[in-house]
Amino acid sequence: MEEGQYYNQNHQRIGTLQDRDWAVALGKAKEHIRLRLRQKTSFGAHHSTNLGADAIDHYLSIGYTKILSGEWEWKESHTLAEQMILIIDSYISKEVKRYKGLPEDTVRVEYRDDLETSFYDNTDEDDTEEVQEECNRQVQLIEAAIQDDAELVMFWEGVKEGYKARDIASLLDITVKQLSKLREKFFRRVRNFQTKGA
Repeated sequence: MEEGQYYNQNHQRIGTLQDRDWAVALGKAKEHIRLRLRQKTSFGAHHSTNLGADAIDHYLSIGYTKILSGEWEWKESHTLAEQMILIIDSYISKEVKRYKGLPEDTVRVEYRDDLETSFYDNTDEDDTEEVQEECNRQVQLIEAAIQDDAELVMFWEGVKEGYKARDIASLLDITVKQLSKLREKFFRRVRNFQTKGA
């Protein structure tokens, strides 16, 4: 493993960790990847044929390797789990951009389980596309507003996946009451971001 510029700095903090700290951080990061890539690994950018490994294993190993090697700085303001999640999210985004940027003549074999359903789906495509575009615009706005706060990102991923409040609180290792405060922070952040953008 090649030493990055933050190697010594990161290893000072790594030296204070116990096995339990690693287990908790890896568990949270793994759950975050699972939530973020839910139903996105059966084809496309996050499929094992594109990544060369299972998506969860691939991104999890990037998350901790970049900290251990010192390629990424483990910022003082973040826990190990939060820093790993920031790294993982960055690489997930980079992989999507890389995959979409492949030349058009690149052969991509994608196996879809829902092919028959989509073939017989006779909904009005124009309405569906407009609604989908508006939903995508709203999601992009939300994700831009919260991108620098790992806790809000994890909260949002849980909401998108339809998790109950107690499940999201458990994932974030906070109480349901604290989750309520986090929810308020989430809405405040999105409103402020929307107001500044308008």
